[in-house]
Amino acid sequence: SYSMPLPIMKAAEAYFLLAEAKLRWDIGSESVKNLYENGIRVSMTNELAYRGAYAGIKEYPEGAVDAYINGTSTQIDYTDPIKAELSTPAVNKLSVKWDESASNEEKLERIITQKWLAIYPEGCEAWAEQRRTGYPRLIKVAVNNSGNTISTDDMIRRVFFNQDYKTDNKALYDALVSKLGGADNGGTRLWWDAGGNNF
Repeated sequence: SYSMPLPIMKAAEAYFLLAEAKLRWDIGSESVKNLYENGIRVSMTNELAYRGAYAGIKEYPEGAVDAYINGTSTQIDYTDPIKAELSTPAVNKLSVKWDESASNEEKLERIITQKWLAIYPEGCEAWAEQRRTGYPRLIKVAVNNSGNTISTDDMIRRVFFNQDYKTDNKALYDALVSKLGGADNGGTRLWWDAGGNNF
């Protein structure tokens, strides 16, 4: 067994943040493509240093990082080996390779998909990125047991308030729900989770 400290923020995340800022607001002098590719490169290099030692991996095969950055393959359809009705078409249609002629929305999808991979194992942050932008595109749940409080298309948007508040501190609970702007369930969007297109 082994243990590793969890990072607060990774260097790769900074590159992806800069790439998004450049794409959205033209901040900085470096190109979106360079920031995006540097984010991937730093992510892969740092992950190897961070986890590779525990897995006994010291280096990637020569050219592996560049091959990934320039990869043109896309997600394949999922075929469930047991229940055919759970099979689903691929939801991510873009390759890793940067495409300068792509729309801003497609460029953002590339940035956030790679950022989502890079920030592992920070699951809460990855979930916030996915809710904020809609990327990466995730396969929908096969069975929605939410009682129609959570959209299968939108997925869970938030964690509900501590249910002990309903009885232990009803005034606080009622105040929180009144500020929420909707029901206290996983389908109510937070104020920053506006949905829709990013551009």
